[in-house]
Amino acid sequence: MSLEFNPLAAMGFGLEIEGQQSWNNVIENIKIQCGAIGQFEYSDEAIIKLLKTQVMPFYSVYDSYPVYQRMTTADILSDFPTRVYKLHDTATKIISVRNIISSEYMHLGNLVENSLFGFGGHSIEDYLISRNYSDMQKSIIPVRTWKYIPPNRIEFIQLATISDNYDFIIELNTVHPDPSSINPTMYDKFMDMAVGYMKLSVGTIRSQITSLSTPTGTIEISPDQLKQEGLDLLLRVKEALKMTPPDKLLYLL
Repeated sequence: MSLEFNPLAAMGFGLEIEGQQSWNNVIENIKIQCGAIGQFEYSDEAIIKLLKTQVMPFYSVYDSYPVYQRMTTADILSDFPTRVYKLHDTATKIISVRNIISSEYMHLGNLVENSLFGFGGHSIEDYLISRNYSDMQKSIIPVRTWKYIPPNRIEFIQLATISDNYDFIIELNTVHPDPSSINPTMYDKFMDMAVGYMKLSVGTIRSQITSLSTPTGTIEISPDQLKQEGLDLLLRVKEALKMTPPDKLLYLL
């Protein structure tokens, strides 16, 4: 839930309850936070469409949905002057290429480790020696220089190599298809971004009127306050996302 809506989440207690990460949960929270009385300014379908096109792509820049693809010779579009591959279709838009895992790198590492273990080394010292030797061998492999060409191509410039290998694994950063694919530890940030955006949007619509007549009396509307709440919430989410540590750390041995 939203940091504003759930004080326990704001204090860092626990994770989201399984099954609650859905569009229905997001819509319900938005209506509560926007003070919906009776008919809301947007239909549920319109809210989902707005969040899919206006919020989810921006959120996914900070917390993307990983997709893995294997590239082979069948995916090559051109081989001169540089090698260009066509990426496979994905369910949502590709944001960037996160990592390239070359097959010769994996093959060399497994070859070294298996060969050392084949000579009878089974202790932790033998394993550490094999890992260090493997890392040294991998360091001689020229790094592949690559460039992602939107929307669905990747270009390689390979000056030298120990083998002419055309296959590799590619890790893509893509837009989340729906709230269920978001990591539960990050769900509150997406919820806050969705609520903040809708507060700005609904506040803009409500700025056209100053009061609302109901069977129980007249309700004064403060659209500027709602818009300011949305802006403040978005700014807090942006700072929180910028401070989120990466889920892939570098290490030195």
